[in-house]
Amino acid sequence: MPEWRDNRLSFVASIKPSPNADGPKMPMHSSPLTQQARPDVFEPKVVGLYRRLFTDVHDDDIPAGFWAELFLLRPDQPRLRDVLGHADPGLLLQLQHHSHQLLIQSIAALKLGQAPADEHALDTLTVFFAVVLAKRYSNPSSDIIEVVAGLNNVDAIFSELVASLDNVIRKDDRDVALRLKAVRTAISVVSGGYQTALVSYFVNRDFFPAIMRLVQQLEDPLQASDPLLLAGLLANHGKFEAHNPYRIRFADFVNDEVMGKVAESMGQTCSLL
Repeated sequence: MPEWRDNRLSFVASIKPSPNADGPKMPMHSSPLTQQARPDVFEPKVVGLYRRLFTDVHDDDIPAGFWAELFLLRPDQPRLRDVLGHADPGLLLQLQHHSHQLLIQSIAALKLGQAPADEHALDTLTVFFAVVLAKRYSNPSSDIIEVVAGLNNVDAIFSELVASLDNVIRKDDRDVALRLKAVRTAISVVSGGYQTALVSYFVNRDFFPAIMRLVQQLEDPLQASDPLLLAGLLANHGKFEAHNPYRIRFADFVNDEVMGKVAESMGQTCSLL
């Protein structure tokens, strides 16, 4: 080996630190980015709120800020349906206070009429009623009322609910999409609670004028299918009883323009079946 190369290697070896050399050692800090493990699935914030409502039996104190956040966030209806689907009737009875507050706070959002809270409240209630009313309870009539409003408060709460829905549906200055969402919420209650006393609140309210006015104002005949479904469900509730205001309304209805739209909507809807 050339002498210059041998000298160079000796020099490098002389300045290379020994593994056991004494001296200050710099602590090794891990990056903050590697200190926390990533979750397997990123869950939307609103889903966490759903879980708090319908899985945590020990959480009795839900602050006002919770409801403001719930109605501010865009609803995740499939995930809400999943969370409610995993809650058995016994758990829902335990968590009835949460359900009562959900209904009360939703009604308040509808009465206030500020977007997007009113729209999000309707979307949430539609799924809530569809899933909760379809479950099998030991005493269906009383248990369902206990879960959604409470036996002692059902008159006050459901009277406010049907009045708020009727008000949204009939108001010309409200967005058509919002009015249709209110119709779907009403359908969710009426169809799911058909064998309970809850439907009587809708029958006694008389939604017929609001429904027909909405049908008259809709440009797309297919959009009228939901309002007409609601009217049909209410007209057939207790159809063997002597008095049903919706049956009387249909029998006396003579508005040719609206009847033409009803026929067109039914024709187009049936063609898609």
